[in-house]
Amino acid sequence: MVGSIFSGKIRDLSVKGYGVVDHPDGLVFFVQGTWPGDEGEFEVIESDRRYGFAKIKKIFRKSEHRIDAPCPHLGWERGQCGGCPWMIADYSSQLFYKKKFLDYQIKRTSLKYTDFTVHPIWGSEKIYGYRNRAQLKTDGNQVGFVSSQSRDIAPINDCIILSEKNRTTLQNARQSLPNARWQPTGDHIWNFFEIDEDVSFENIQINKRRPFLQGNSQQNLRMRDWLRDQLSRQDREQSVLELFCGSGNFTEVIASLGFKKIIATEISEQAVAALQERKLPNVEAVAVNLESQKSFSKIRAHAQNPEILVLDPPRTGFEDLARLTAECLSLKAIYYISCDVLTYLRDVKKLEAHGWKIKEIQPLDQFPHTTHLELLSVILR
Repeated sequence: MVGSIFSGKIRDLSVKGYGVVDHPDGLVFFVQGTWPGDEGEFEVIESDRRYGFAKIKKIFRKSEHRIDAPCPHLGWERGQCGGCPWMIADYSSQLFYKKKFLDYQIKRTSLKYTDFTVHPIWGSEKIYGYRNRAQLKTDGNQVGFVSSQSRDIAPINDCIILSEKNRTTLQNARQSLPNARWQPTGDHIWNFFEIDEDVSFENIQINKRRPFLQGNSQQNLRMRDWLRDQLSRQDREQSVLELFCGSGNFTEVIASLGFKKIIATEISEQAVAALQERKLPNVEAVAVNLESQKSFSKIRAHAQNPEILVLDPPRTGFEDLARLTAECLSLKAIYYISCDVLTYLRDVKKLEAHGWKIKEIQPLDQFPHTTHLELLSVILR
């Protein structure tokens, strides 16, 4: 079947954001670079007994929501950049399918308590020029992102989702090529460097990660405002435990409200030191590795009996969340900020056995043109 060509109509999007099309023989194929409503000709590139992958040969009729992507580097072949795969569709349609995915996954999780509110998605005010952080790859001769179909560099001349400051830094980096200092050594095929609003070309450091930063500044302000509004309804005499605090993006919000005690934890000692230097009122910053068996006892030694929990874990979520709440029976409310729908729902499902239920979920689109979706949620015991 590989190499064969068939015609069909994209009927939906998969979990990974690929177009879904039915083969005349009954198999289901996933196709990058397509949108529901696209009709065309597709070539099979991989298949098994139930499903497979195909690529576009020709589009006969475009979806009413399909647009011409304004980025010349977007593509799904080796050497092209696939970092913004949904740039082929209008923004309202992107938000529709993100909400549809969220609703489907909530239903699929079979939560015991379903009487909670899922608000409409907060879309991004900027859909271009919003990205305040990027990690670029270089071999000393070219600069770009990782190619769609390989580990090769997809060289770029510009990136329209970057902020103006970051686009300027990118151009300065390109003008420095070839750059012998950036050439990889050993078995490595490229090095990386990270840029953000605080980095000029002269301060670029190879293969050194910068402290975590929410990638969309305007949407981060909305996230902070959401947390401030939610916590403002709580008694300030309560104590707060914050997990995955980074260098204090949300800690600053919590501290501004005057809670009597705030324990902020993070695995990175560098981030904890940076937070300690800020001397936020009533904040004790503690370095804790939440993957360690000793982490809970260390948290309890500092937090004692917290009533409020705030967490913003990485995409892997926090699988031990239910166990933590079982050991901290003083907790009454959880404000879970998640950057991955699937791990969020996995963690919340485990909470049900310990008497917790979701009150509300506020979806937020931090990265237009991608499948990514942020969730801001309130969970009560």
